[in-house]
Formats: sequence, C-alpha cells, structure tokens
Amino acid sequence: MRNLTGHRFNYFTITADYERRTGGVFWRAICDCGNERWIVANRLITGRRKSCGCMRSALCAERATKHGRGKAGSRSRAYRAWDAMKYRCHTPSSKSYARYGGRGITVCDRWRNSFEAFLDDMGEPPEGATLDRIDNSRGYNPDNCRWADAKEQARNRRSNRLTADDAMRIRQAPNSMRTADIARDIGVSATLVGYARQGKTWA
Repeated sequence: MRNLTGHRFNYFTITADYERRTGGVFWRAICDCGNERWIVANRLITGRRKSCGCMRSALCAERATKHGRGKAGSRSRAYRAWDAMKYRCHTPSSKSYARYGGRGITVCDRWRNSFEAFLDDMGEPPEGATLDRIDNSRGYNPDNCRWADAKEQARNRRSNRLTADDAMRIRQAPNSMRTADIARDIGVSATLVGYARQGKTWA
C-alpha cells in the first residue's frame, strides 16, 4: 500500500488516517476550503477527485460572472452547445467520447478556452438549429461549424452519394471557391465535395 500521508493532490492534503474498505484504501483528505472527505486512493492519485466540490462551484461562479449565460437554470442554448461540445470531445468519461474525442475530433483552442470567443464566432442559434460540423471528419472550429436544422444535418450525414444536382453545382463552382464554402452552400460534407472536385467516385 502506498503511504499518502502528507501528500498533496490538487486541492487536497492527505492526513495519516486511512481505512480499508470495499473498493480500496480510503484516506482522510482535507480540502483547501477546510472540508474533510474520505476518498479512495486511486481517485486521488489519478486526479479524478480534485476537491470537495468547491473548485467546481468556483469555476461555475467565475463563468457566470464573465458572461452571465452560464448560471444554473438560465444557461443559453449557445452556452449549452459549447459546454456539450467540449465535454464529448475532451472528457473520456462522456458516453459520446468514443464517437468524438476517441476518434480525434477536438475543439480548437480558441473555443475550448473561451465561451465568449465561441459566441462571437457563432452567435446564438436560430430557433430549431443545433451545432453542426460541415465536414464530419474534422473538428470544431469557426471554419467548420454552423447552426443547422435537422434537415440540413441529415443531408450532412449522407456519406454514400451526391445527387446529380449537387454534382453539377460542384463542377460549376469557381476553382477559387473553398471546398468548405461549397459544402456549406449545398449542405453536404466537405469530404464528398473534395472527392467530386478531384473526379473521384463516392458510391
């Protein structure tokens, strides 16, 4: 058994008291705010438990103070979209992590570090719209995201073929026009547009 007496983990300082219980060895930990908790050693060592809860409360209060949109019960739709986006991409315990962060989908630093930056770039979502990536193989950033309704998102998930009209519009687009912009205008993934511009098949 590793002796954690006197060690410091995040906000906790560990005392000499411990108990063997079902689930492992529990140590008595004193949080910086003064609260005491009995916490299993593994959660302390791995950092899964950082404070008694005061740190989370402090962060939430800071967010609410900065932009006024993160207060419990009054979070805006843009704030909820921003929070959920970060959670599924950068929190391994998220149920959606395997489909996002687990396959390399990440949030750009500008958005990950600032809700204000996300709001400046995206604005509040229109009624009925949710956050959508134009190219589903790329992450969340200003060039690859839009507010889209269910119909637009369904088109974006189409991965096997383009319609004849779609293909014609792609061929007629100026060479100087960005693939992402064409995809946004048509409402399909940038991957399909890229294939079409290169003359590849997509069936």
